[in-house]
Amino acid sequence: MEHEVGVRGVLVRAPCPSEVGRFQDAGPQRAARSLLRRERRGAHVPIAIGRGAVGELDGVQHPVAVEPVIPAVRLEARVAAIADEGTGEVVGQLSLDHGNVGGDLCMDRGVVAVEVRASQTLVEHVGHAPSLAPDRLADMSAGAGDPGERQTLQIEKVVAGGRGLGRAPDGRIALVSGALPGERVEAIVRVSRRDVLFADLASVEIASPDRVAPPCPKVAIGCGGCDWQHIAPAAQAVLKRAIVIDAFARIGRISDAPLSDSVTLPARAYRQRARVFVGDDGRPAYRQSRSHTMVPFAECLVLHPTLDALLREAPLPRRRELEIAVGERTGEVLASPRVGPPARSDHYHEEVAGSRFRISAGSFFQIRTDGAEALVDLVRAAAGSPASLVDLYGGVGVFAATIPAARAIVVESGARAVSDARHNLRGRSGAFVVRNRVERWQPTEHAEVVIADPSRSGLGRPGVATVLACRPERVVLVSCDAAAMARDVRAIIDAGYELERSTVVDLFPMTAHIETVSDLRRVRPRAS
Repeated sequence: MEHEVGVRGVLVRAPCPSEVGRFQDAGPQRAARSLLRRERRGAHVPIAIGRGAVGELDGVQHPVAVEPVIPAVRLEARVAAIADEGTGEVVGQLSLDHGNVGGDLCMDRGVVAVEVRASQTLVEHVGHAPSLAPDRLADMSAGAGDPGERQTLQIEKVVAGGRGLGRAPDGRIALVSGALPGERVEAIVRVSRRDVLFADLASVEIASPDRVAPPCPKVAIGCGGCDWQHIAPAAQAVLKRAIVIDAFARIGRISDAPLSDSVTLPARAYRQRARVFVGDDGRPAYRQSRSHTMVPFAECLVLHPTLDALLREAPLPRRRELEIAVGERTGEVLASPRVGPPARSDHYHEEVAGSRFRISAGSFFQIRTDGAEALVDLVRAAAGSPASLVDLYGGVGVFAATIPAARAIVVESGARAVSDARHNLRGRSGAFVVRNRVERWQPTEHAEVVIADPSRSGLGRPGVATVLACRPERVVLVSCDAAAMARDVRAIIDAGYELERSTVVDLFPMTAHIETVSDLRRVRPRAS
């Protein structure tokens, strides 16, 4: 049966409204967002995209105004694919039914190309998507890639999250934990989805020259603390920079992102904060990767020597999770619950960039002092000496205390961190601390500079909206996830800013975690 289809974009499952696909103009976008805002988190909302698109929510159909941007094409296919912008990677599939195109994949960037498999394969474009070869997509309805199946894969690159990316025999993207670019590996499928496979490394047939034997023996039994010990330290920094460049290009649509030289830090004995579990035998343990199974250890490669000694010598509370920390500059030790002297259970102090900070158990603080100072140096260089500063997700007040602003507002939701920030800024004239969620806080005045240091999920649309509501001349974004960073930077750019520079800080060697500091300057006048 032939279907006449006009493709505009894609709307599908959306865990939150911020993940609605991108459209070409505001009309359909507003209509689509209005529909998805009513959805329950995690619910499935089937939406058909076509000439008379209709979305169904809780059994009720709602019209969605979507116009075709390409001439209608006659298709004989029942399966189509969504291709990633810039790379041509197939990242999802659509189904054709009754003259509409529908699907169940949510993408931040929307559909940029549709490739249709039929007796005569036909490719059409949405926007400026690249052309795809007809043979790029195998039949995605086949059952290949079931969990437990072994597949031989060629790894092309490492992407945000630290997994190696290859292509499965059926054309789907395969993300393999522990695989490196250029390697040929055998992988065991762990999760099989319509658009992507997640797999674990089983063996390496052709190894990268950057692959090394993990220096810690606990890696071999699944310790989840350090997922990149199999990569030479120098290569880790190179790969992290490549991941950021890739994220900027694919997600942020910035092909020539202005990256400064990366900041590298010592790779061993650096972790000054950690959470460990103490078993029935009194031994400390970390969790296995993606598991609640515990891996006991006698010493840890990345743990600060003071904390290593504490775990060996102090009487530890059994069957408890233990938060431990040490001040590199002060020597003060925290252990919550308390394990006895010299550790205390309520708070400790540390000095960063000439300022002294109280950090309570449960308050957020960077895991290493040299890393905190590297971030302060970059943020301070970008922010300068503003008349007014807003520090979003401000924690214990590190940036507000170290940036010479005439007026500073710290917005933080954690009760203990707010108490710490007020203590740490008590002698600072013009500094105020507000306890609120960033997404709910409403600024009452213009800020010259906004600093935002969100969690791994990033700002998202609500956080970006708060940043923009401050009407800043400059935004300094501190991110700990490359994909979320690129998405947030693109959203800020689209609001009238220019990315002046971004810097990768290797705050977490031996792991795939990436910290970046991005400096954005307003280039379009503020709305009055």
